[in-house]
Amino acid sequence: MWKEIIICVVILLMIFMGNYITQKYTTESVTNLNTQLKELEEKVKTGENNSIINQMNELKSNWNERYKNLSYFIEHDELEKVETKLTAINGYIEADNLEEVRSNIQETEFILKHIEKKYAVIIENVF
Repeated sequence: MWKEIIICVVILLMIFMGNYITQKYTTESVTNLNTQLKELEEKVKTGENNSIINQMNELKSNWNERYKNLSYFIEHDELEKVETKLTAINGYIEADNLEEVRSNIQETEFILKHIEKKYAVIIENVF
């Protein structure tokens, strides 16, 4: 009987540790990406075209690295929404449509915050 209890406790500890690690990585990723999006938005406001393109390239590079890890434990539909918005932002930057860039940046920030909240262990998500 003690053997089964110990096995159950170890399994529960592994589940909680895994959840803690994935939640921490998700929060870190969302914070990092939102910071880069805010920096991009500031550069869009000032209209520095070269720095906008450079910031977007950094953002895409960061997203591609994080996407690989996030895709292990987050629904692909959620990640594809962010990917779609980032592609739209890049297209609007190339078309020099800065109003749409700002709009899509705000939508992307919202989607990222939604992902963070959706996968957090809170009472809302448990029930």
